[in-house]
Amino acid sequence: MPPKKGLKRKRVTKATTVESSPTVEPSTTTTVEPSTVEPGSTEEPSPMVENNPIEGEGVEEQQVPGDLQVQSLSPVIEDSDKNEEEDSEKNEAEENEEEGNEEENEEGEESSSDEGSRSLGEKSSSDESKEDEISVENAPENQPENAMEIDEETEAIPPLSMYFPPSEYVKKIKLSTRCYIHEVLTTFDELEPPMSKSERAFFEDHPSFQHVFHMPRDPNHRLMGMWMLLLRTAHIDRKKEVWFIVNGVPIRYGISEHALISGFNCKNYALDYKNVGSMEFKTKHFKKVPVVKREDVRKKLIEMVPKGDRSKDRLRMIVLYFLTSIIVAPIKTGEKAPQVDQFCLKAVNDLAFCRKFQWGRYSFDYMLDTISHTMNHFNGFVTENEKYIWPVPGFCLPIELLAFEAIPLLREKFIEDIAGADEGCPRMCKVKFKKNHLKGIPLDTINHELGTTQVIDCIVSPRIEEHALMRAITEEEHDVDMADPVVESWLKRHKEGRLIRFEELYQQDLQARGIIAGPEIAGGEDIPAVDGQELPSLAAVVEMIQEMKVEMTDQLNEILVVISGLDDTVNSLDERVKSLEAFREAQKVDKRKDQEEKNQENDGDPKETTEEKDGDPKDTTQEKDGDPQVTKMTTRSKRQLG
Repeated sequence: MPPKKGLKRKRVTKATTVESSPTVEPSTTTTVEPSTVEPGSTEEPSPMVENNPIEGEGVEEQQVPGDLQVQSLSPVIEDSDKNEEEDSEKNEAEENEEEGNEEENEEGEESSSDEGSRSLGEKSSSDESKEDEISVENAPENQPENAMEIDEETEAIPPLSMYFPPSEYVKKIKLSTRCYIHEVLTTFDELEPPMSKSERAFFEDHPSFQHVFHMPRDPNHRLMGMWMLLLRTAHIDRKKEVWFIVNGVPIRYGISEHALISGFNCKNYALDYKNVGSMEFKTKHFKKVPVVKREDVRKKLIEMVPKGDRSKDRLRMIVLYFLTSIIVAPIKTGEKAPQVDQFCLKAVNDLAFCRKFQWGRYSFDYMLDTISHTMNHFNGFVTENEKYIWPVPGFCLPIELLAFEAIPLLREKFIEDIAGADEGCPRMCKVKFKKNHLKGIPLDTINHELGTTQVIDCIVSPRIEEHALMRAITEEEHDVDMADPVVESWLKRHKEGRLIRFEELYQQDLQARGIIAGPEIAGGEDIPAVDGQELPSLAAVVEMIQEMKVEMTDQLNEILVVISGLDDTVNSLDERVKSLEAFREAQKVDKRKDQEEKNQENDGDPKETTEEKDGDPKDTTQEKDGDPQVTKMTTRSKRQLG
């Protein structure tokens, strides 16, 4: 008996060693342990593992049967104990021989245990294996991951925070743009001598600047749409794009939107673009000017007269005035105005570089700095002061039009298309603001027209006819930006055609404007967008239904009025028909009377006429037939007289 007990301890030791092998599968170790395995819980090893091991994985395949032996070891030990009690009368020679054989050939022992496991596995391996699979699938460690996947599919991650609280959404402020498009074009027209053909050709043939000359000339900017967006700027980690949350829907202002609206070259910079050009032009024309301001450039341009080689210098001055007045105009004017952009001062020395440079990206980066400066300046609070004016420098036209391009309701109300616009032009050349009696659009009017709509484009996508333009001025992969899981989740949902809605921000936006919305649609975030169009909210649907109900009621009332009018008409027609029938009968009676009177006048008394005509029937018969004798006598007398 002692040798057998030692054998049992030896086997347990082996089992523990095999179980701790690094090649044991986690599912086996978590569900089966040698000390707790019940009889019949082992699985039959796959014949493919035993007979056809995979190349390069021989070690792991050889250890798999060992793992299976661990599962079947305890039942074998219990059976051996029963055999020991029943066969206690065996001699020690057989026990020593068996122990010696097992010590000489340990693999034989493992093979024996494996055979034992097969015999036990045949009884209940299928049932136990199914239970093991179910326990692995329902393991607690897998449940959080699945729950997270469900949350990611059904909910959009809200932004970290907002720069302004909802209470600021209705606060008005005066904005002043530093994008002097109307002034620049007017100055070009009034130059003396006028711009030469080569000077005009530089702008008319420029891939970016030409679009400014295609725009409708309007001395006034409409900046309240941009201010409405700025008040709803979201805190994000990305540095090369801005997101606004309007009525609970995010709207992106990125390089693609800037390019689509402006048509400027927004491709990536060349690595050495800052080293291009020189300060030779500045030194030549502003030698005695310590700080070259925008007003100095304009004044110098008006005074210049192109002569010979100097004609190129005036073109350079024209380009410098264009860049510093439209693309990167400084924020301050007058005596406190800073020097114009130094990069522009260097760039105009190389007109070929000015033609091919990415001015769209340069103006976009400048606008991002402007937005950042605005957020930092107000710090979440707007002071309503009629005398206070906040300047907006740079090429702000794309973000000025963004709200009206992303929100169809505002576009329909305030924007109209330009008839005959070139399809190859960007959007700023194809649209214009509708005329009204004001210079701009009040913020209250925009907030009122915005209403409860959630039909908003998160990303303004190009139309079919705009794809060629976008391929020419943008690149598929832009500069790498900061990692932002929140924004990335929005982009993922948008790519999948799923809606992005933030109900809490939506309700806050409505409350700030004094609007009450209906209840939220259950599971509305999982409703896919149809053909790229954003689906309306429940409040918008309810509003549309109510409007339709009112319209239908009005139309039904109109129909009832018409029907009642028809009843009156029918009644009047009945009366007229009756009167006509009576009149017709009277006419017939009168006609008969007249006919009778006429007959009386023509034929006399009807009685006499009848008597004369017909006479007495008897007399007629007599006259007609008469007496044959009388008739003969009359005939003879006539002959005699004749």
